[in-house]
Formats: sequence, C-alpha cells, structure tokens
Amino acid sequence: MSTETQTQQTDQSSQGTQDQSQSSGSTAATGAASQGSTASQTTSTQTGQTQQQAAASAAKRPDWAPEAAWNPEKGFDVDAFGKHWAEQVAPVLTRDAAEQVRRAALPQKPEDVKIELPKDFQIPQGVEFKLDASKPEFGKLQAAAIKHGLSNDAVSDLVGVYAETLVGSEATLSAARTAEITKLGANGPARVTALSTFFDAMGAPEMKGMLVTAGIVQAAERLVAKFQTQGAASFSQAHREPPTGGKVTEDTWATMSDAAKLDYVRTHNPKAA
Repeated sequence: MSTETQTQQTDQSSQGTQDQSQSSGSTAATGAASQGSTASQTTSTQTGQTQQQAAASAAKRPDWAPEAAWNPEKGFDVDAFGKHWAEQVAPVLTRDAAEQVRRAALPQKPEDVKIELPKDFQIPQGVEFKLDASKPEFGKLQAAAIKHGLSNDAVSDLVGVYAETLVGSEATLSAARTAEITKLGANGPARVTALSTFFDAMGAPEMKGMLVTAGIVQAAERLVAKFQTQGAASFSQAHREPPTGGKVTEDTWATMSDAAKLDYVRTHNPKAA
C-alpha cells in the first residue's frame, strides 16, 4: 500500500473519531437539557399544587368560627371575632341569664298564684264589690299563669281588669236602680227598706235583690199587703191617715210593724198607691 493511501485512511479514521465525539457530545447535551426541563416542570407543578392546597385550606371555614370572624385569605380574624361577640353573642347571653332569673322567681304551682287586686285598685263610691278568690274562673286563671309563665304582678293586673268590668257593670246597675227608686217619690228608699225588712223577717233575704225597679217595688208591696191580710181584701190607702200627721222619727219607725211601715210610706206618696 502506498504512502498516500495510508495517509487518507488515517485522515478518514480521525475524521470519524471526531464525528463520533461531536455526536456523543450533542446527545449528552440534549439529554441534560431534557432532564433540566423535566425537573423544572415537576417543580412548577408541585408548587402550583401546594398553593392550591393552601388556598383551599384557607378558604374552608370551620364550623365553630362565625362568618363575621373568618377571612378566606387569612383565616380566623381575632379582632372581628371580638366585635362579633360584643355585639351579638354577649347581649343574647345576658338576656338568657335574665330570663332564667325571672322564671326562677315565678310561681311554680297553681296554688302559688295569688288572686288579689292591684294595690292601687279603687272601688267607686256607692258600689259594693268583694273579690271572691274561690270562684272557678280564678282556678283556670291560676293554671293559665303557670302554663304561660306569668308573675303574680301580671296576674294581679288581670284580676284588676276583671274587677273593673264587674264594678263598671255594678255601677251601671246601681245608677239604674237609683233612678227607678227615685220614681217612687221622696219615700222611695224608705219603701225599699220596709220591704227588705219584711223579706228578712220572712227568711227570704234573696228577694231583696229583686227590688230594682219602681214597678217591682209596687208589685212587692201589693203581695206583702195581701199576705198580711191573708188575702181577705186588697191593700188600699183610701181614708187612711199618716200615723202622726207628718214624717215619723227614726225611733218611731223602728217600732212600727212592717204593715204600718208600708201604710206610712204609701200614704206619704199617693202616686205609688
């Protein structure tokens, strides 16, 4: 083999070695770049996931934390919670505590409920009224007071309203009764008193409650007159004179019989005869 041929082979071999070396270097560089890119992407992905997890964790409010004291970005807000407690929680706790104290002071059984008039209750002059706590309606009121948690003061106010209604009705009846008795003349009250005395003596005091109109008083006088004469004759004031020529004294009136009293009051009021 000639020297020139050997030289060419040597050059080709050297060139091949260089090509291989370049190719290996290029491949290694490409691999390293690829690995670097992959690592960078992995790190970026992990960072994104961590941020999402952190954001999700911060956005989720615990059940015990009120909305007013929760910040989606920062989480629990102590200052906001303090304001929420002072404005909304504390007043409720104070109210509940006061309600517990109030209920503890209430009557616990129906018999503990007092049936009495308010201390400032006033009965109109000329009207008779007496509160009877034994009436069935008051038993119902006591039961209702326990059911609805009423205090004795509240029950007393209700009893006062009830009493005012009764007193008002009694005052109206009393005024009407007075007007009717006035129709009997100046001796109207004395005539009613005479009849009342008669009914008491006969053991029938309930009859006195009927003497509320002029007509009833006159009818009662006729019945009493017939009873005293045993029905033999009708009661008449004809040709009768007053026992004394004028009004009798209280002492004389007290000694008169029921019949004499009736005669007297009717004699002094001929229109009622």
